[in-house]
Amino acid sequence: MIKLNKPKLTPFICPVILLIIWEIVGQLRLHIAPFLTSLGYSPLGIPDFSFLLPISIIFPKFFKLLISGIILPYLWDTTWRSLIGFVLASLVGVTVGIPLGLSKRAEELFLPTVDAVRTIPPVALLPLIILFFGIDHSMKVAFIFVGSIWPVLVNTAQSVKSVDPMYIKVAFNSGHSNRSTLFRVIIPSSLPGIFAGLRISLSISVILSIVSEMMAGNTGLGFFLNYSKRNFDYDDMFSAIIVIAILGWLLNMAIHRIDRHVLSWYYHSRDNQLEYSQF
Repeated sequence: MIKLNKPKLTPFICPVILLIIWEIVGQLRLHIAPFLTSLGYSPLGIPDFSFLLPISIIFPKFFKLLISGIILPYLWDTTWRSLIGFVLASLVGVTVGIPLGLSKRAEELFLPTVDAVRTIPPVALLPLIILFFGIDHSMKVAFIFVGSIWPVLVNTAQSVKSVDPMYIKVAFNSGHSNRSTLFRVIIPSSLPGIFAGLRISLSISVILSIVSEMMAGNTGLGFFLNYSKRNFDYDDMFSAIIVIAILGWLLNMAIHRIDRHVLSWYYHSRDNQLEYSQF
């Protein structure tokens, strides 16, 4: 069976289409509201499109901010805060999630509390976090940790609980101890689900970092975004949004590469099964 290599330009098709639409709407922005009004829409119900600059105006300012290095300190602050909060959430989430998935008693004892607490929006806890940590870097890291721990914890517990009991029985019958079975059977079998939770948690970490910077502080891309909006520097504002999107894409690409490397055996087995099922 001949395998066709996927075109490497395929992932860029959707972003290019979005940028083209953005450019067209941006060029027509001053004509959209009068056009909608002429169709009978109320001027009070029509959004203001005058600030929606075309991408041809935003991109030069975007490259200027990067080349001059003006935006790099803000990017660095957001990146390291997101990663520290993400790493802490990952360590605690996996450490707590494994026993939660292994023990029925632990699940009955703690899962209702976990389900109740994780439904609280992180923003609702922000005033409480500020009371504990103030408004410096530790507050932002704590805020990121509180909001991003749940995907890792829940996915870890569910993945551990979903391990095929037959694998565990075979391990015990082969003479493996509880510790050996945990590290050689249960955890490896749970890694695909754990990495799925890590990818969700990483995206949430970046989002919460931006939110915390917009609400309190004077560093990071969230602060730069808010500052640009208040000063009507819309080209800077949209440039910051593009930088945030690129940051999220790069971080997700990094964890995807780690996922593919650590779980190469899993993806190789899955690809072979998919190839076999096509016959």
